[in-house]
Amino acid sequence: MEKVNSKTTVFTFVQAAKLFAQNPSLMIYGVVSFLLTLLTFVGMIFVLIFSTEVIIDTLFSWLSIESWGFWAKLVTYPGLAIGYCLFAFFTFVAVAGIISIPFMDMMSEKIEQIIRPHDEEADFWFGLKHGFISSLIVLLRMLFVMTISLPLLLIPVAGTVAYFLINSWYAGFGFLDIPMGRRGWSFKEKKFFLQNYKYSQLWFGIITNAFTMVPILNLLIIPWATATGTLIFIRIKTENESLKLNVAS
Repeated sequence: MEKVNSKTTVFTFVQAAKLFAQNPSLMIYGVVSFLLTLLTFVGMIFVLIFSTEVIIDTLFSWLSIESWGFWAKLVTYPGLAIGYCLFAFFTFVAVAGIISIPFMDMMSEKIEQIIRPHDEEADFWFGLKHGFISSLIVLLRMLFVMTISLPLLLIPVAGTVAYFLINSWYAGFGFLDIPMGRRGWSFKEKKFFLQNYKYSQLWFGIITNAFTMVPILNLLIIPWATATGTLIFIRIKTENESLKLNVAS
């Protein structure tokens, strides 16, 4: 098995795609989580759309601009549209993340069983509980960082690049966290495990974020990145085990 580096991180996405082709049943986890996410998100958008009139009336009343007529709409509608777009983006990320967590945990576990069938397995419910809690913490932390980093987008080019890299770092860690969280590892243990693979983690996140911008691929990215992250985790685990054996001998 090749060592984990930036180059092999790229090729691991291809290996993950091949894994799905060889084991079509793995896609069930992704399909179910995507459909549940889509239904929930569409429902939330419909509620938001139907409540728009109430929101506008309340906003006009609060700002005391009901009598402005056309100008009131000119002032408030652009801000409302931007707010809706931001709400839709962050809500979709949150909803997709929360709903997919248990399904991606189970898919990650299944992949490990396929790749390393002789490894000791943790209790299913232990893994599901700890995996959900760990992934939820990482997701909330990522959403927080994405929110406070938004002002960077006001800086031409450099700010956009910085925002993209920051989010990529957290995205990479988030998907690598799935197999680690399922084992009940602490943040300190996860950090120690990944300490020699920071660039691989960043490249992993960059590719994942880039795929979210590509139509069709962005619908597949959560299960695909989960599979890729699990394969990278297995590689790192194998490397660390080999290193320990060499040191011991």
